[in-house]
Amino acid sequence: MNKRQKVSYIQKFRAEWKINPTLKDWIEETEDKTVAKCKFCKCNINARLADLNAQSLSIETANRLKLHRTKCSGIIKHILYPYFAEELKTDIGESMYSLLLDETTVIGVLKQLGICIIFYSETKNSIVTTLLTLVELDAGSAVNIVEALKKSLTIYNLDITKLRGIGSDNASVMTEKNNGVHAILKRELDHLVLIRCVCHSVQLAVSVAANTSLPDHLEFLLSETYNWFAHSITRQLNYKILYNTLNNGIDPLKIVRVSSTRWLSIEVAVSRILDQWNDLRDHFRLVGSNDHCYKAKTLYNMFKDKNNLLYFTFLKPILVVIPACKEDFPEAEKVVRSVCINFIVELVSQLQRLPSNITILKQSSFIAPDTCLNTVKPSIIPLAKSMYYPKENLGKLESQWNNLSLIKWTNITTTADLWAEISLYTDGGGLNPFKELVNFAKTILVLPWSTAEIERCTMTSYQKGESTSTDDRPLADDQMLEDFEIDPDESTPILFHISDDEKLL
Repeated sequence: MNKRQKVSYIQKFRAEWKINPTLKDWIEETEDKTVAKCKFCKCNINARLADLNAQSLSIETANRLKLHRTKCSGIIKHILYPYFAEELKTDIGESMYSLLLDETTVIGVLKQLGICIIFYSETKNSIVTTLLTLVELDAGSAVNIVEALKKSLTIYNLDITKLRGIGSDNASVMTEKNNGVHAILKRELDHLVLIRCVCHSVQLAVSVAANTSLPDHLEFLLSETYNWFAHSITRQLNYKILYNTLNNGIDPLKIVRVSSTRWLSIEVAVSRILDQWNDLRDHFRLVGSNDHCYKAKTLYNMFKDKNNLLYFTFLKPILVVIPACKEDFPEAEKVVRSVCINFIVELVSQLQRLPSNITILKQSSFIAPDTCLNTVKPSIIPLAKSMYYPKENLGKLESQWNNLSLIKWTNITTTADLWAEISLYTDGGGLNPFKELVNFAKTILVLPWSTAEIERCTMTSYQKGESTSTDDRPLADDQMLEDFEIDPDESTPILFHISDDEKLL
């Protein structure tokens, strides 16, 4: 008796599988109806419901899914970047903006231009600073930089006439009077303001004054004191025990590292060493005598020198020359006084590096709450003229400026918060009586006061890019570096306390 043979037939892809809760998230139809494709694995599976269900429940398949460099790069470049870039375009809209420019050379000879944008975000009602893009340069000339800048603005659909200012360091390619980046853009934009970074200017002035006036061994004392403890837990513990003994169990603060090229960074280091001067002197005396260490003996002799204590007291930014020092060390008074005077004279001479438009920086404090809300306050017209405000509208601007103090404002903690409130104010007719004044204040708020933000962004981007590299793979490309910083929510917003900045200047 013949057994009944089982009839086999070919199953085909079914449309209802696309709405099946188990299959819809990962299944994909192909031209070949006899198979289905997995969106994630990129593999074909027989179009049989039993096989598909088995695949969806496979723990082994799930464990094989990894998110390494290739997939992660694809997600960043093709999903995250387009989303945040479009969101940034929408947020900027028609707002006035300024740019921070920083030309940099990465590993090798590749030149790139980092561009940060500062704008007033209508959605956040605050000033936002974020990295706009990183552009590869064919050459480092001003013409190439301007071309790359305009190309970047076109990509983000930004109107160049809305550009109010550019901030840069003191590189000649940016600030040259006739053929610099600012000079070239100024031919098209009469209102464009160049803000040369005050921090760079002061840094250069202090560096030159220190190198020409102060003894060389002071920097050696700063750096070698840090190096002594930096890589030795034993030395740190020995010093901690000594410090605890001399200071009733209080732990010492760590000695801070000093940048070899940034004299402005010595404030904390000088303060730490000066506060622990006697303890460090005793520590190096004990180590030098017990371990016969030449470096420890050298440092002890430097800490023992009273002249060095005078120099450090002078250098500490929060102190002036202490009268007690004169009484304690009369023999060093003339020498130290002469060196300190030479330092101050050289510093004053070098401070000519400060930006020529320093007046704008000072007058910008007018829009701070403690000034603009006073009934008696300076006229806004001089600041408006320095910002190339249309002459025919100066009268209206001054009238709104004088009426500003007639209304009781609530958000007066910071400058940005105040003007955010003023921008939302309406009268009985639904109009903002301070519209022109608000727009002018926004042009002040978006000015690039310092290049610290662009340097932070580019440094962070390159560090993140290098962290994604391996020994046999190149560093992340330009777009990858740009994608790391594109989210404006992750940037550091600039909330201007301009009155405090003026005091600092």
